[in-house]
Amino acid sequence: MKQPGGTLALSHRITIKDSEGRVKEQGEWERSRSFVANFLKILFTQYAQLNPGATVTRIDGVGDSIWYSNDASAMTIWLVGSLGIAGDDDCGIVLGTDNTAPTVNDYDLGTRITHGAGAGQLDFGPQSKTGAYSTGSNTDLILWRQFVNNSGGGITVEEIGVYVVHDRASDKVMIIRDAKQFTIDDGDVALVAYRFRTTV
Repeated sequence: MKQPGGTLALSHRITIKDSEGRVKEQGEWERSRSFVANFLKILFTQYAQLNPGATVTRIDGVGDSIWYSNDASAMTIWLVGSLGIAGDDDCGIVLGTDNTAPTVNDYDLGTRITHGAGAGQLDFGPQSKTGAYSTGSNTDLILWRQFVNNSGGGITVEEIGVYVVHDRASDKVMIIRDAKQFTIDDGDVALVAYRFRTTV
């Protein structure tokens, strides 16, 4: 996927493996089209060093002023450093089952899949990341997470996204939502990755 210079681009890739670790489906990197408004509100606040800064909408629908992160005494928000731990289904990369088309004002997935082994649930692994690394004219930061289906039936995913957090762990904010359909059969593992790329 060729990218024009001077841009920040987002893409995602889905890999499906069976219970033995054999790759069943290996997707290509696809352009993501759905940074939501919260993303640039956070970036603006950090760039402008405002306290309080822009108002974002949390995943519970509540508006919340965010703060420049250099102020250690204030409520801050961490952009892509909010990595979900194992079992954490409302932080980091998340999956859902709503096929409604994304809009710029989305603040939550339509129907988030929860962690567990019951019907319609997935086992959320810990999220991982690379450092920002450069190859040629590109610099990449990649986030990825593994989801295991132990529910007893297939689960069709219709939406993927990324949640970040305030330094108060209860305050979650969505910065990305993409429409993406794929099925995770019972016993299979899905590896979902997001790539942030800058190009000169």
